[in-house]
Amino acid sequence: MKLFVLTLLTLVSVSTFGQKILAPFQKPMAKQWIFILQDGSNAFETKYSTILPFSEGYAAVMSGPARTWAFIDPSGNELSTPLKRWEPAGLELGEKGFHGGLARIMSLRKFGCINTKGEVVHEPTYDFMSAFVDGIATAKLGREFFILKANGSSQKLSTPMVAIKRFSDGLAQFKSPDGLFGLINTKGEVIVEPTYRSMGFFFDGVAWIKDTDGLVGYIDKTGTVIIKPQYELAGNFDPISHCTRVRKNRSWLYVSRSGQEIQADNATSFGDFSEGFAYLRVENGFGFIDKEGKWLVEPTYSQVKPFNEGMAAVQIGRVWGFINTKGEEVIPPTFVAIRPFKNGYAAVSTQRDKWGIIDKDGKWLFEPRFGTFKDVSVLP
Repeated sequence: MKLFVLTLLTLVSVSTFGQKILAPFQKPMAKQWIFILQDGSNAFETKYSTILPFSEGYAAVMSGPARTWAFIDPSGNELSTPLKRWEPAGLELGEKGFHGGLARIMSLRKFGCINTKGEVVHEPTYDFMSAFVDGIATAKLGREFFILKANGSSQKLSTPMVAIKRFSDGLAQFKSPDGLFGLINTKGEVIVEPTYRSMGFFFDGVAWIKDTDGLVGYIDKTGTVIIKPQYELAGNFDPISHCTRVRKNRSWLYVSRSGQEIQADNATSFGDFSEGFAYLRVENGFGFIDKEGKWLVEPTYSQVKPFNEGMAAVQIGRVWGFINTKGEEVIPPTFVAIRPFKNGYAAVSTQRDKWGIIDKDGKWLFEPRFGTFKDVSVLP
């Protein structure tokens, strides 16, 4: 009877409203990572030297000195694929695992991709393959360039180019033989002629462009210039505040999509807008401003981090806590180190090498233990 009750409690603890929680964990000085469940038990016995977060039901893992990669499901079963040896592509860009049912891989230094059934959708024959965005990617083979689709089809591009980047908002940057950048659409048609020294990806329907004089402005998806090139440096627009950080006359400030500039007088450190707010340092304190330049939180903290999932880390003295987008200190500073919230949870440290995981109410998912946690995966 006791065994039955224990088993029942275990089932309840690892599943919340049909969701399964797995957390990567590594003990101090250990060379291998394991996945643990919400009740603290191992998800499965196999250990790995490297593990990446779960994405669309699978996590990429690497085993021991042989450095062989595999995709596993939440039970530890490996995804069968006809490729004998491969590795995930795009790790240096933060692109990990499956997105839109496809995962980029590299085999013998060539790019290809597989689906969540383990089937090869595009053979690893390309010198370069971008991430798939909305089921479409770009690729390079020798001196030829292609648009690849999730159904396995490909289209050779006829526009002269020497480089191409991934799609964003249905448009991809390409570099012409004379070294200037333009845009093509998903049909391979040129939407913006190559006239810019460089270009950014589209965020909030807007991309930065740098003209031949080295000044930065912004265009919309039709290629229309909405903010003329006038800045020395500029970033991407935040989709909530519709603002971005720019540098003009060697000073940092903010600008809205309408071109209205927001000054940050007396500030000595500037953060990008994230989820509607940007941090500033004024004198000896950090705080957050909104899109109108008004303080959400006065500059009273010794350090802060950008908002992520509606929460921002703040430091008082040497300890960290979290505030919400109302500026409320919802989790008081008590931790010596923290990581941003991901999937509703954040890894926090109570002392050196002792980490646990909390939810947005500050309640423990995992009590602090000696070892390191990575971001929690919450699976349906």
